[in-house]
Amino acid sequence: MHPVVRPAALTAGLAVTTGLATWGLIRIWARLRGNLEERTASLPKEADALYRDGRVIAWVEGATVDEAAKSIHFERLTGTTNLLNLGPDVLGFRTYRLRCVAVESMTGSPPSPYLYKKVTCNIVGRE
Repeated sequence: MHPVVRPAALTAGLAVTTGLATWGLIRIWARLRGNLEERTASLPKEADALYRDGRVIAWVEGATVDEAAKSIHFERLTGTTNLLNLGPDVLGFRTYRLRCVAVESMTGSPPSPYLYKKVTCNIVGRE
């Protein structure tokens, strides 16, 4: 083999091997993620919990659903997530998909939980 061809062949072989390894890892990750999402979706939801991405982020007290106004009012929420900085995230509550639009008062800061009073969320869909 000519000396100039050897580095080119090694480089091409390394590129192919790296590409195949990356493709394999992506396939494994996608399969594991899919299995985890299927298991998480099948778990029953707590009736008094607020969810984001399938995880409990707050505990609910005094929920009032107003189907006509497409809103839910919570007397009190307690959790470790700052609900005032959620951005476009959609939350889950029972069978509803929500966006929080108003909070009358908030206390707390990490590591202690946040306490929200009189929270209003718009219903943006159903799960």
